[in-house]
Parts: sequence; C-alpha cells; structure tokens
Amino acid sequence: MVSEAGTFAVIELTPGLFQCYAGIMAKKNKYLFYFIILVRKLLLQFSVFLVLYVLSIGPMFWKWHAAIFMDGSKMIASFYYPLMRACDESETIRDIVNWYVDLWIL
Repeated sequence: MVSEAGTFAVIELTPGLFQCYAGIMAKKNKYLFYFIILVRKLLLQFSVFLVLYVLSIGPMFWKWHAAIFMDGSKMIASFYYPLMRACDESETIRDIVNWYVDLWIL
C-alpha cells in the first residue's frame, strides 16, 4: 500500500510484502557475497602471477640479455618489456630487481 506524505511516497510493508522484500535482499546479498569472493580470488591470482613474473627474470636473465642485446628471441624481449619499463621508471624497483638478478648471475 502506498500513501502520500508530502512529496515522498511511503510504502507500508505488510507481512507478505516484507517477506518478499527480505527474500530479494537476501538474494542480492548472496550475489554480493559471491562477487566479493570472486574479486578476492582474482586479486590473489593476479598478485601471485605478478610475483612469479618478477621472480622469473632471475633464471631467465641471460636469455633476456641475449634477446635484447644479441638479436635473440623477440618473444622473451617482449615478455619482459613491462618489467624493463618499470625498472626504468622507478629506482626502487630497479634496485630490487638488480639485487635479485645478481643472486642468479654471480
């Protein structure tokens, strides 16, 4: 039932209407819960991928070096290009990556 109160419409919730509204809200909350879980899983997977991507430069350094400076595989050069750009842009990232690569090449 709807009654006018000034410029706002007031909906009076009868027991049946309230149960229907509660059911709709429960369904929306369920979907919101699953959406939040999905977003968390995707963020976790992306974070793990990013860490593994950065860590993979250590054992692949010489292949990457050959790809950049000695006309090696363009696929390897393209794969590590974002990491190279990040190292060019941030001195902190450059220092961390150089430290890690030094563990592999010494």
